[in-house]
Amino acid sequence: MASTVADPEVISVASQLQDITYAHLSLLTFMVHDWLILLDREVEHVWRRKWGVGKVLFIVSRYGTFLDIPITLVIHTAPYGAISYDTCSTIYKIGTWNTFFGISISESILLLRTHALYSGSKRVTIPLSIFYTLSVVAGIVITWSYLRTIGFGPPPSPLFEGCYLVREGVIIFFDFLLLLAFELAVVILTIRKGFRDFRTGTPLMRVVYRDSVSFFLVLFAMTVSTILVLALAPSQYGGVVNTATRVSHSIICCRILLNLKEAATPQNTSTGVSTGLAFMTSPGEETNQAETNQLEARGPWDDEGNQEGGMAGTSSQNRSRPVGEVE
Repeated sequence: MASTVADPEVISVASQLQDITYAHLSLLTFMVHDWLILLDREVEHVWRRKWGVGKVLFIVSRYGTFLDIPITLVIHTAPYGAISYDTCSTIYKIGTWNTFFGISISESILLLRTHALYSGSKRVTIPLSIFYTLSVVAGIVITWSYLRTIGFGPPPSPLFEGCYLVREGVIIFFDFLLLLAFELAVVILTIRKGFRDFRTGTPLMRVVYRDSVSFFLVLFAMTVSTILVLALAPSQYGGVVNTATRVSHSIICCRILLNLKEAATPQNTSTGVSTGLAFMTSPGEETNQAETNQLEARGPWDDEGNQEGGMAGTSSQNRSRPVGEVE
């Protein structure tokens, strides 16, 4: 028999579902706000550049997120009975796969950033790339297995809106454990590199490493929080932290790519221009000519030129891959 509106359990579930809807609207607002404040930098460093790996990764990571939240809002706000259970399941699966591959693309940006920090060292890049590939493959299997366990059914009250998830497995928890493991590896490698070069590097390079560590620690903390919520909070909140993880990865990883290109812009290497979490130098600090030449090398968005094409005029000892370069 259907529960009445006065049932405490129904009231509790209704409150949770309302919180979830508001949380997704807040995340969408946050995404739009971040997009607006970075739009000028995006136009300058992405849309006005030729197509390359970095540009593709940026666009997919940035704008794919704008599909996730509307899909989730449809699931939570559709009028009662307006969507069949099968349609609910299909929409949910599309949103889940979009979120999974979106986070995977963001993780590939972290991989490229680590590759650049270590100047393309194969001793670091190859093992980390293998780890990333295995994590993605395992994540696909886990996500596919999880989606086989979900089921939608009638809500506790006909006054509820949207699709009501009545059955789901806990195996998705392991997806976030894999994500946590990969990000832990990235954080350790970044801190190791930054600690080694922080005191001996130039002022600009010290700020580059400092900001890189800050970025990665934020993502790592977000993933840990997601795992804790999945383990301890009511199951209804799982979708919120999943979306929050997707949004945070998109925002931070896109900022990483923007900062890579901006750091390689000559006027920024000398003046320290910065927006938000961008790389900058402190007032009065100057970089040497060799470092500036390195940072002017080809960025991650460009297809033209070879590896040394942007470093003409540098001495032989400065011809290693620059910190800001990602192929």
